[in-house]
Amino acid sequence: MVVYAPDRDLKDTAAGTASIQPATKVILAGHSHLTALTVNHVKNPPALRALRQHGNLHVLEGTWPRDPAYWRALADHAAGAHVVIVWGGNEHNVSFFFQAAFAFDFLSNKVKRLVPSFQIVSQSRIRRRFNEIDLFELDRVLPILNARMPASVTLVGTPPPKKDTEALRKLLEREPYFCDWAAQLGQSVAEIKITEPHIRLKMWFLLQDMIAEISERYGARFIPVPSELQDEDGYLLEQYWHPDVTHANAAYGAIVLRKVLEQVAR
Repeated sequence: MVVYAPDRDLKDTAAGTASIQPATKVILAGHSHLTALTVNHVKNPPALRALRQHGNLHVLEGTWPRDPAYWRALADHAAGAHVVIVWGGNEHNVSFFFQAAFAFDFLSNKVKRLVPSFQIVSQSRIRRRFNEIDLFELDRVLPILNARMPASVTLVGTPPPKKDTEALRKLLEREPYFCDWAAQLGQSVAEIKITEPHIRLKMWFLLQDMIAEISERYGARFIPVPSELQDEDGYLLEQYWHPDVTHANAAYGAIVLRKVLEQVAR
């Protein structure tokens, strides 16, 4: 069962975050995991919105999914600002959440468990798939931002996977993407095999490494997920689950935003 953070704890965390006032302009932007940090409204064309509790903190809103116009708008606002991006974060889920074709595992220096009876694939194969989904696009976006002379660019780690497979299965019924995927495979969400938790965790660690590597390549800062949001193995603690398969809740977002502002706004 998923247990959510008490309202009082969330209010206290949010109040602590609100007390951090950036001295210069900060822009939050990114994909769907950005919604844990702040409410996002659909805007077309993309528009910059100031967050009232923070005079210099803004969020760039736009349509879902993000399109080239969104990233061009971010570049247009970037000059002199601290740009904070929550990039992707579901690459491992959109390709490998279901054990669709065959059971596989791979070597990881972050997670030692390995199932030898599964087909062992190379880490480079998974890296190629993540790049194909959207990391190659990040390689294009960051140079464009740098050309506009921002004060800094920061990439933020994305939520770890959720461990409890049966709890996830119950949430699948609310997820059109995953329901459609299961149907295409000729199975229902009640019976389809979900990829082993430790393999999803390995893929998440790999994804975080790849985003950090791209950040370093372009002189950007990378802020990993705070360890206080993870269990001893690295999975997302259940009190920070949003009630869907992949996202984290507002309590998670308040803690991440506080960490970001402590580093970016100091």
